[in-house]
Amino acid sequence: MQLETIKLVPGELIFNFDELKGQLSERLENYKGLVVTEDNEREVTKDKAELNKLVKAIDDYRKNQKKEMSAPITEFENKCKELTSLVTNVVTPIADQLKAFEDARKEEKRTEVQRHVEKVINDLGLNQTYSSQLDIIDKYLNKTQKLTDTINDLEKRGKILKQAQDQEELLEKAKREKIDLIQKTIEDINKKYQLDFKISDFFYLQMEEARNIPNLIESKAQEYLENLKKKQVVVEEKAEVKEVIQEEKIYKFILGVTASLEQARLLKEFLDKNNIQYSLKKED
Repeated sequence: MQLETIKLVPGELIFNFDELKGQLSERLENYKGLVVTEDNEREVTKDKAELNKLVKAIDDYRKNQKKEMSAPITEFENKCKELTSLVTNVVTPIADQLKAFEDARKEEKRTEVQRHVEKVINDLGLNQTYSSQLDIIDKYLNKTQKLTDTINDLEKRGKILKQAQDQEELLEKAKREKIDLIQKTIEDINKKYQLDFKISDFFYLQMEEARNIPNLIESKAQEYLENLKKKQVVVEEKAEVKEVIQEEKIYKFILGVTASLEQARLLKEFLDKNNIQYSLKKED
């Protein structure tokens, strides 16, 4: 079955183009360089309306002729669409059935592949976090995909996930061991020096090597004790000074002074500044 053109007549329309063009050119020559004035405004307005009518007449003629010339093409397109519909009305049900058949095949293959996915997960001992990443990718369901290739790819991906899982578990184990070491060291330090260190103050040591952790906590304790000792010394020194001030004995003196008024004023300022009690009696 083959499409064949029996007759093709190219569209052709001949009209008095040259005649009209000559007439228009001659007539329009009168309007070139036209200047509108108060005297000719009414006449020019009428001419403009006539020219617009001419433009509309030409455009209407073009549209009508184009519509008539397009009619065979429209009829041709409709006939081709009718033929296409005859085919698609048959093809669509077939395509739907083939799709349903293909979907069933893929689902059957998916079930088979899923059994191998679960086997790889169980064999490697993947936890929920990593087993969820071993999914069925589209190429596993292709008609040309061999089951052996799918199994090999699953095992390869599973081993990579297992390595990542083991690495994470090792890091978590090391973290727990460091926390236990920090906790035990703090308990020993608190007991040794009668302190009250909290593990929350030393979580940053998880980034340190385990062998360095006890020495770092010991150094922190020594630093704390040294600062505490300095504070106690300061407190004791202040207490001693206060005690000396409190125990200082007060004596009463009788002092006779011969001085000018200016000297007496200066003496009074000195006594007041140093909080020395005095009484002043001027002799005749």
